[in-house]
Formats: sequence, structure tokens, C-alpha cells
Amino acid sequence: MSATTTFEAPFLLGMMRLHEEPALHAPARLADWIEARLDEGLDWFDHADIYGDRQGEALFGAALGRRPDLAKRVRVVTKASIVTPERDASPHRVKHYDSSPAYLARAIDDSLARLGVTRLDHFLLHRPDPLMDVEATGRVLDDAIAAGKIGAAGVSNFLPEQWRRLQGAMHRRLAAHQLQLSLDHPAPLFDGSFDALVADGLAPMVWSPLGGGRVLQGPA
Repeated sequence: MSATTTFEAPFLLGMMRLHEEPALHAPARLADWIEARLDEGLDWFDHADIYGDRQGEALFGAALGRRPDLAKRVRVVTKASIVTPERDASPHRVKHYDSSPAYLARAIDDSLARLGVTRLDHFLLHRPDPLMDVEATGRVLDDAIAAGKIGAAGVSNFLPEQWRRLQGAMHRRLAAHQLQLSLDHPAPLFDGSFDALVADGLAPMVWSPLGGGRVLQGPA
């Protein structure tokens, strides 16, 4: 990771809708957009393999491939563990969560390849997996950090006891927790979740901070 920690970065730019913006699909156009954001001091970009069924990462990577100088300036967060019905290799074709070592190791390598970067600054487990083998999952995350493939590991949408159970199986510290929080969804501020992540030293990453735009609509 760079000297800039997640605590010191006030904004991460979410790439969830990138695949829905045709005007940014051309690598040169997207590269210009990325450079403009970097020049504004916005250098953290939040991805997930599920965003656009891998398209978001691929589009971003194509832009960095067009402008390799930008790859040295961006800070990348990505997430994995959600398997859509279309990606389910079993005959059942159901959405599920997969935190197995084989799945996560492949997800990390695939994200690195799609994004065209040599390291993911943060790699997060996108959702808690009820069937998680915490020893095995913790080991693959530790190994990815040791190998230099990820700068830090974290979680998303976890409850405190869920991330603490995983942390107990790891040598490296979990660095971040991405959670839903806004004026439209303030529950984490009152149910102890936000206090717990701060107490445990996890950097809070807030997703949908404007509630999908709802906080800007209608009476306050």
C-alpha cells in the first residue's frame, strides 16, 4: 500500500455503474476521465468482480493499458465472493457466496489481470459466507498479502462477530470494512456496527453514501 491509508482518503469512486456508461467505454475516453479524477485528488477506485459481470474491471483495465502511466497513480479496491446464477458451475445455477481458497485465489489473479495492475491495494470479501472455513480463508488472504498480490485484506457487509471470527484465523490484520451507511440508512451508527469497526481498527468504507440519490430527493 502507499503511504496514504484508507482513513486519510475521504472519497472512493465507486465503479459499480461503469459498464452502464457507454460514453466511457472507449479506453482513451475512460483514461482521460481517470486522469481528470486523479488531478482532482481522487485516486481510490472501488471495484468488484460482480460489477457488470467483470465488465467494470475489464473496462478500467483497458483504459490503464492505453495509459500505463495512470496505473502507477491509481489506488484500487476490489471485492469477490458473490457467485451469480450465471457463474455457478453447478447444475443448480443459484446465487451463492464462495470464500473457498481456490475461488478467492483465482478471483485475485483474475482481477489483477482484468485491471492490468500488479497489486490490489485492498481486496475485500464482498459478503459473509455462512459456509466459510475461516482457517482456510484467512490463510489464502495472508498468502496473497505475503505474495504482494494485495496490499491489505478486508471485508464488506460483515457483522462484527463475523469479521472477528475471520480475523482470529489470520496473521495479518484486516484493514477495512465496506458497509452501507447514509442518512437514508443510518442503522450502523446506532446498532454498534460502526463503533465496532472503529474499535477494531478497520478503516470504514461507506457504500451508497447518498442512498442511491434518495437523500437528495424530497424533504429532508
